[in-house]
Amino acid sequence: MGIKKIASAHASKEAVMASIITMFHAKNIQANGVFTAHKGHATKLAKQAVRDGVDAIVAVGGDGTINEVINGMANTKVMLGVIPYGTANVFGLSFNIPMDVELACLKIIHGQPKAIDLGRVNGTYFACMTGIGFDAFVIQKADKTLKKTFGALSYVLVAIWEALRYRFSPIVLQ
Repeated sequence: MGIKKIASAHASKEAVMASIITMFHAKNIQANGVFTAHKGHATKLAKQAVRDGVDAIVAVGGDGTINEVINGMANTKVMLGVIPYGTANVFGLSFNIPMDVELACLKIIHGQPKAIDLGRVNGTYFACMTGIGFDAFVIQKADKTLKKTFGALSYVLVAIWEALRYRFSPIVLQ
């Protein structure tokens, strides 16, 4: 069974992980996988991977997971590979990373490394965008259940619902 079939919406996360690792092993690339257990865990795992001397970290997830990984590996020589597997996948779209798991793996295996700039706000790094005010509020309000049910549309639904109740405050940047 190919990775495309295993990485369907019906596959378990364990099956997806096994498929990704198998694909890297088939190309003689040593790989193992670890699942995150809670918010902030990906940052801790990335820091540990850097300490362990890995060449690259592959983040499988959405923008939140990628952001956590970046915060664990920023300012190191370790490379980041991304397999988009989240709700909106803005990072993946911004960097033209295929949404298909197999194609994303092939891009990591055969792609050319590229340096990217990181932003930093209050000690936290970000790669493609940061938000304040209403957009950040909407992202915070869109919970996992809603995102699993409606995907990226969940952000639109929350925005419509909250637009009438949100207290817009002036924002001053210094």
